[in-house]
Amino acid sequence: MKPEDVTMKLKNRLAMWDDLVLFCDSLPKEKFSRSDISKKKIIQMVADGRLSAACASILSGALADPTEENLQKLEEKHPSQEVPADIPSPEDCVHIPIGPSLVLKKLRSFNKGSAAGPTGIRPSYIVSAIQVQNQTSTLEILTDFVNHLAKGLVPSDVQPFIAGAFLVGIGKKDGGIRPIAIGDVFRRLTGKCLAFTILNDANNYFLPSQCVSAPGGAEAVVHSWRSLLMEFEGNADFAGMKIDFVNAFNEVQRSVFLKECHDKFPQIFKWVNFCYSQHSLLFFGSHIISSQSGVQQGDPLGPFLFCLVLQILITKINKELPSLSLNSWYMDDGSLFGNICDVLKAWDIIKLSDPDFYL
Repeated sequence: MKPEDVTMKLKNRLAMWDDLVLFCDSLPKEKFSRSDISKKKIIQMVADGRLSAACASILSGALADPTEENLQKLEEKHPSQEVPADIPSPEDCVHIPIGPSLVLKKLRSFNKGSAAGPTGIRPSYIVSAIQVQNQTSTLEILTDFVNHLAKGLVPSDVQPFIAGAFLVGIGKKDGGIRPIAIGDVFRRLTGKCLAFTILNDANNYFLPSQCVSAPGGAEAVVHSWRSLLMEFEGNADFAGMKIDFVNAFNEVQRSVFLKECHDKFPQIFKWVNFCYSQHSLLFFGSHIISSQSGVQQGDPLGPFLFCLVLQILITKINKELPSLSLNSWYMDDGSLFGNICDVLKAWDIIKLSDPDFYL
């Protein structure tokens, strides 16, 4: 691209940004208000070249400011739980080494401008370090560190920070807040690598009832619904039911998915045990929330760990109602279809499941 073309492109971007700022200034104050923290986040998005995300954040008002009211909402989303007891020892689990090619691949998979966690290190910083410095030696050091983390060899004193996260509240239309945990980059990178190493095993374990590890999983559930609706159109004896658990990710029992992970996927248990066998810290502005229950929404392994618990319930339904036409789930969104009696029995199984065991 010619220098004059680059200059013109920058001028056009600046003009668009100025127009947007003027538009926002014209909005009523009660509709458009930003804390200094939110403004800094938006400015950083612009600096990273994420103009669409910056504009969306300005206009949607999605980022929740760290007020006392929002703090209370987020604390309600993170209930207290005792430190998991009777967890199997990780000593008998064998860690599968992670190679440098996988580390580099997953490092590059972070979105452009991906946010930093509590350490303040962004994925782009590490990518630049590998490119600028001797690529082989820098990548080898990073790979050694990722394997060190995956083995759970980090001192427990730093666990609350490495397994902790910055907490971002995303506003919902009903006035609620969706908590998103931005974990440390090394924690997220390790999780991404381990999630890749178990991908095939996870698909073999979850399919066909759960599509969380399969590409196009959500679309597969939709197509199943369409096929069944066409097949049983006009049949009054059949019915479908959609299920959506409330705040399930943040409330699922850690003791359950730790035991399930140890039994079903021991090759990643050392890392999972390190992250979730004790409480960690969530930083929301100047506030600190204790992460005691569930999986953190933002952890690359979070959906997988949640689905380990959900699989117990799904297996129970399949065992007691083998004639049910559809018992398919995409994380906390469930789809039941079949004879009306079977669907109602499945719903009873879900309602009567021991809440202290599953959630």
